[in-house]
Amino acid sequence: MTQSQINRFLADLSGGPEKTRFEYHLTMVYEDYTLDMKQRQRLEMLCRQFLRNQKYLICKEIPPTDENPLPSYVYEELPPDTVFEVPGTGLQGQSDVWLGRRSVVLGASVSHRVCHLTDEGVRGFLCSVLWGMNRNPTAAMKYGTRMEQLAREAYLQERKKIDQTARISCNLGFHINSSFLAGGCSPDGTIQSEKYEDLLLEIKCPFILKNVDPELFDSLLSEKQLKRFCIERDRNGEYQLKKDHEYYYQVQQSLGILKIKQADFVVFSKHGKIVARVNFDEGVYQKIVSKVTAFQREYLIPEYFEKRAPRNLKPLSLQY
Repeated sequence: MTQSQINRFLADLSGGPEKTRFEYHLTMVYEDYTLDMKQRQRLEMLCRQFLRNQKYLICKEIPPTDENPLPSYVYEELPPDTVFEVPGTGLQGQSDVWLGRRSVVLGASVSHRVCHLTDEGVRGFLCSVLWGMNRNPTAAMKYGTRMEQLAREAYLQERKKIDQTARISCNLGFHINSSFLAGGCSPDGTIQSEKYEDLLLEIKCPFILKNVDPELFDSLLSEKQLKRFCIERDRNGEYQLKKDHEYYYQVQQSLGILKIKQADFVVFSKHGKIVARVNFDEGVYQKIVSKVTAFQREYLIPEYFEKRAPRNLKPLSLQY
């Protein structure tokens, strides 16, 4: 059989509830193509319209305030540096709205990847983030989700020893800042207090430390594991989040979007926890804003219309 015959055969088989044995052994191969001038201009027009529609949708979602008593879309412009939660996203991964919005607005958890993407890594990233391929939860991810509420309760119990007025807002949806429309965040919680400024709460429950006290990480992990681990000790022996780690970028994007100055980064197991304070880093945040905005515009939105990545074709980089 020729490749075109295989493609037609597989196309006829596709769409059923389950894969056939042929689909496991045969692969559909797509021929690459080049956009002519007219096609390119049409794609650029679609991309610009996408950005306008995104802005209009966000205008409708921002609730009125004392400063702006009418809905934002009445003014046909976004109020600057305004934080809001996208309606219907409070259940996060269980919400279709949350899943849909995060496919085109880049969440804080992928900001480190975006900032360090190579040309070779763009296709795989788009397959995962935009098209939802290879995104099945692992055992480690399921464990982390199960442990999150327990970690939140343990943290609050400890926090109340310092501040009886402390409380945690949780079940938070997808948040966007009107000054950074390409990125968003879904915080694990925020801590409010009558005595102190708000804090961001970010929780991690590493599977590798599930049966031990995380404070013993540097004596339990191998040299290779320590290199990948998110926490280190400073010269005074205090815990700190590594500044080159993906979680540091995640925290910085969340802090910047939410306009919060500090975060408590919690590493938790049933046997103990680490709490590392993280300060907002304006320089890193501006780097994230620049890189994420450029990636959304140049790669993600054109891919939304062309769908090249799932067909094993090199994604377009479009300047418009």
